[in-house]
Amino acid sequence: MKRSTDRFLTTHVGSMVRPRKITHYFQALAAHEAVDTPAFEAELRIAVTDVVKKQAAAGVDVVSDGEFGKPSWLYLPQRVSGFETRLSERRSPGFLGAEREERFAEYYDESGPLDRRGQPFPRAVCVGPVLHTAEGRAQMRRDIANFKAALETVTVEEAFLPVVAPCSKGWITKTSITEPKKSSCSPWPTRCTKTTRRSSTPA
Repeated sequence: MKRSTDRFLTTHVGSMVRPRKITHYFQALAAHEAVDTPAFEAELRIAVTDVVKKQAAAGVDVVSDGEFGKPSWLYLPQRVSGFETRLSERRSPGFLGAEREERFAEYYDESGPLDRRGQPFPRAVCVGPVLHTAEGRAQMRRDIANFKAALETVTVEEAFLPVVAPCSKGWITKTSITEPKKSSCSPWPTRCTKTTRRSSTPA
């Protein structure tokens, strides 16, 4: 990791607002609609280069690719095996905590199936070993290549590719695996922690 020795270095969480064309592609993909993948790939390369240049121009020292190659931070089941979607009861007290849900109960009861209390909602369930799929590896290599190409156009202190941590995914994921767990922060099998690693520089 790059250390601040002469001044404070600036960075951010990593994920940024995706361009409209990128968002529309992921929405179409989620709706199982026909998509023009080559056109998306070309647009993605341009968008990543653009967002890297904008970060550098704004004075950001440690830049990211904006996470443009992923639909959201919940992308992991699209790149690894071992999960299937099942209807499940909503966890209590929920991701935002019981206190907020009690104070704003009317909002949560009306805000849709993912937030409505007491209603089942689609949830990723771990049903087997968590391993990178061939498609997932291809997407990962694409993101790295796009980012490396973008970094050739700027001068910055350092760069990173944001990835989701197992603990971040754990709150909406449960497991049907009986394998003993070594981590208390997530219901995933311990093997899943090998699928995501953060690196300060893209390899």
